[in-house]
Amino acid sequence: MQQSTDNPSVGDAAEPQAVTIITEVAPQAAESRPLQPANSATPAATCMSRKREVLLFDASLFPSLTAQLSAMKKYFEEPLSTSRRGERLAESTVATTERRILTFLGFAKLHAGASNPELRLVSDLELVKRFFHYLENERQSSSGNQFAYCLSFLRAMRYLKSDSDTIKTVQQWCRTYQKAYERKDRSWQRLEAEGKWLAWDAVLEVLKQQRELYESSGPCELTRAQESQKYTVLLLYCSIPPARSKEYRELRVTFSRQNLATWDPVANAASNWLVVQNDHSRALLYLGAHKTSRKTGPNRIQLNSTDSTKVVLGQLVDFVCRDRDVLLRGNAGRPDTTDWLFLNSRGEPFGTSDSWTKYVQSIFKQLANVAISSNALRSSFVTDLLTSRNRPSDDLLAEVAFAMRHSSREQSRTYDRRSSADKVTRAVALTSERVATALDVTTAAAPAPVATTTSSKRRRRADDDDDDDDDDNVAPEVGDIVGAVDDSSTLRKPFVHFGKVLRVHPDKREVLLGHLVQQSSSSTAGRSKTYRLRIGGGTWIEPFDSLVYPVDMTYNTSSCVYTLRTPLHDIHVDVLGQPRSPSDEAEEELLGG
Repeated sequence: MQQSTDNPSVGDAAEPQAVTIITEVAPQAAESRPLQPANSATPAATCMSRKREVLLFDASLFPSLTAQLSAMKKYFEEPLSTSRRGERLAESTVATTERRILTFLGFAKLHAGASNPELRLVSDLELVKRFFHYLENERQSSSGNQFAYCLSFLRAMRYLKSDSDTIKTVQQWCRTYQKAYERKDRSWQRLEAEGKWLAWDAVLEVLKQQRELYESSGPCELTRAQESQKYTVLLLYCSIPPARSKEYRELRVTFSRQNLATWDPVANAASNWLVVQNDHSRALLYLGAHKTSRKTGPNRIQLNSTDSTKVVLGQLVDFVCRDRDVLLRGNAGRPDTTDWLFLNSRGEPFGTSDSWTKYVQSIFKQLANVAISSNALRSSFVTDLLTSRNRPSDDLLAEVAFAMRHSSREQSRTYDRRSSADKVTRAVALTSERVATALDVTTAAAPAPVATTTSSKRRRRADDDDDDDDDDNVAPEVGDIVGAVDDSSTLRKPFVHFGKVLRVHPDKREVLLGHLVQQSSSSTAGRSKTYRLRIGGGTWIEPFDSLVYPVDMTYNTSSCVYTLRTPLHDIHVDVLGQPRSPSDEAEEELLGG
């Protein structure tokens, strides 16, 4: 980002700068960029960029406006109000509303000549209309962002008791932007093409790689502590249904002798705590400050050394008792912050949601070349559940929604990133099967056509039993290692692509694969046929019939390396299986086949 160097006008020379213009370079909006295929070789980082203007408005220079905003904040946040309709708003919602209104007032001062911006300007429909035109054309904001601004203006108008016609007009604008947002393709396929998505299995691979970095971080205490914190953050997101950024950013840590099942914070129930029992056998995640806490109350998550949560419990204890103290040494004169669990490079808590988001994104950017936020992690987790072969029951999905502190409606509306085609496939299959049963029609699936591309093609061996169709109905599963023999493969120089199954589409008979890249001999200390999963930008889609699976590979958890135990020429022969010439047989004999 760079600050604008525009000179202020003569009339503003004596006045402190109320509006700061920041010009930032951002990725081009999805609506104006063509969708990249899943196997595109173009990295997300090379996508076209655009410049946009961000207005930073300093309300403290206007005492009257500061008082108005303070009164509005009190109006929305006080528990009981005779003048307010509905429940009080969450503190984060009020803060976001105020920030959007300040952006609007910055526009009014800079572009509309409002010398003394006041809250009442949100009721000026012509000015608001100009602002939305500015958002769409100058800032190239999405319909979802414009919808959010509409909601903020509506809240301010209700507080100001604006006339009903004005409110109805803005409500209509809200519905228009909401419909445009809902029509937008927000599927995981689209997000992956834009470089904003990782399948959940790929997220777990990032976790493995971060553990390797942590365990091999060397003797430097600071480096080890920093890698330990990153691993702890990822382990929390992956071991427990992913939280919103605030819930982990504001975690504090304490120790307790009492029964954790009845533990409550003494001073402030609306706070987030990691409570570790003194003998380190148990811990409690007490999440009392989350978005829906006023409706559902605090979330209490027990971690025990005797069940599956022992992994995350052990790492939390190690980080708190050893590595976190190293990070606290950078804290200069801030003793009040020593109970915060996660710390920035200065040994202080992450002060804003933006700083936490950038920290989480930096971990994924380093290891997967994809910057993933807390919200994207929540979407990836939910989408993985809904697309798995063993889809959870509705009761279990409701429990997952409660554990993630949102409603089942929000789960399907916000975090379900399946495409519209994915969502209707099961419904169509259900109705079609019933029709086929009523008409006594056989519904055996016809063999899926094999795509003729530059990728590998699998052919049935000539000596296969044509009557044995069982193998054709067996699909690879998520997590399987599969191979695809390239068209250029020969017995002397077999060429096989290997991938890890990240997602299965049984109806389309195809899978999404993460690319396993062969390691050079120098990086693997002379070991042959070792591979590492390339997570970011290394996925492609392949039909079942192009694959050989399962492939015999072992996985080293300490080095995150896969070792192939089957000779490549054996895979080549097994897949192609064409009649061999005498020279081919000689090659096979030479190679020990």
